[in-house]
Amino acid sequence: MRRALLLLLAVAAGAVLLAALVLGTGTPAVAPHRLPAVLGAAGGIEHVVITELRVPRLLLGVLTGAALGLAGLLLQDGLRNPLAVPELLGVSSGAAAAVAVTVVTGAAVPFAPLLPAVVGAVTGERSPCSPSAAPSARPRSC
Repeated sequence: MRRALLLLLAVAAGAVLLAALVLGTGTPAVAPHRLPAVLGAAGGIEHVVITELRVPRLLLGVLTGAALGLAGLLLQDGLRNPLAVPELLGVSSGAAAAVAVTVVTGAAVPFAPLLPAVVGAVTGERSPCSPSAAPSARPRSC
């Protein structure tokens, strides 16, 4: 228990240091020890750059990573396979094929490329040759 708590604290401290580094990197550069003063001051270019550009970008990156991790967990749990990945199941290739067909043909599809990608992913995963298909349902040509 104590070891897990120390590990959690070390990871949290590393995340805070990494966030301070990300927020301070760029033009204008802000030293990590000046971040609280810059965030507290309402005026200045540094405050605007950090609050309007860097903080939303940092939060979006963290949320995107969490969403991708959760999606992977749900995929592996739903299939009861710890090695399940979208590439193996045909999801990635189906989505890529549908988007490629949409782009090459120039079809006017609403919400492109999102809608063709979702439809292609579902189609690719549900194809009879997909590894997630039951072995008895696969044709011999697969």
